[in-house]
Amino acid sequence: MEPTKAIKLDANYLEQLHALALEQNFITKERIARTLMRLKKESTTRLHVKNYTTILSLLLKVCEEYELQEIYNLPFLHSFLLKIKEIILDLIHFLNQRFPSFIPEHIESLPGKPDGDLKVRTNLSVDQLALILRAAYDQGVIITKSLNNLFKTLSPFFTSSERQQLSYSSMRSKSYSAEIKDKESTIAVLGQMVEAIKNY
Repeated sequence: MEPTKAIKLDANYLEQLHALALEQNFITKERIARTLMRLKKESTTRLHVKNYTTILSLLLKVCEEYELQEIYNLPFLHSFLLKIKEIILDLIHFLNQRFPSFIPEHIESLPGKPDGDLKVRTNLSVDQLALILRAAYDQGVIITKSLNNLFKTLSPFFTSSERQQLSYSSMRSKSYSAEIKDKESTIAVLGQMVEAIKNY
């Protein structure tokens, strides 16, 4: 799908595609399980599992590259991309559970969906959180290889009153295009934190 043509898709059509993807996910699991169970040699099974997981991880990277495209900040497109990523991750985890010893190390380290207990609820908006994290990165308070990596690492573990799943690409975009009111409200929150620290 070319990003320049993505705008022509509407939410209803994408919902149909998602429903079809869910159906194919179930069918694919059954077919993979049947195929792998028929194999006699462990080395052949290992090769098949490696090939499946490598292809799935490449598809996941394609989705992540699309997320960096500005057009995918549109809510209905971004939501669709997240759903497709979840399906791909579900297939990888399926293989990991069935054949844990056959999964390549770099595939095992792929991010999954954090359990609800691991998520941190914040009263900050995506804009506010993005600005605070960017400032922390720019001032060397948080050290990581890139700001994008920071958003990508932390976003799965945050939830807010607005969204159950925060998008790292949306956070990245908001950190560079925040409105004045978002900057002012973020400064106000930081001011309250400063006052709280003074009273500790």
